[in-house]
Amino acid sequence: ESERAFDLAIVGVQHAPVVIRCVAQVIGEDHHALATMIAAGDFTRAAIVYTDEHRPQLAGEIEAYPISRIDELAASLARERLP
Repeated sequence: ESERAFDLAIVGVQHAPVVIRCVAQVIGEDHHALATMIAAGDFTRAAIVYTDEHRPQLAGEIEAYPISRIDELAASLARERLP
């Protein structure tokens, strides 16, 4: 975490740890930090939620959602938990 980012760690029904980074603007360091957490084995999945919808999101292996589409992230997490 930093003054510009807040990381929320959750554990799904199937005990899969997920980290969600909340930021105003997505920067490359966000993708790198989350990819490092996954590579270290701390989490199985990561996503970024951001509030500045006027800036394009960075492409990468980490999912990124503007706050207006947070329902899509929630639905994706819910589907992941289904047997």
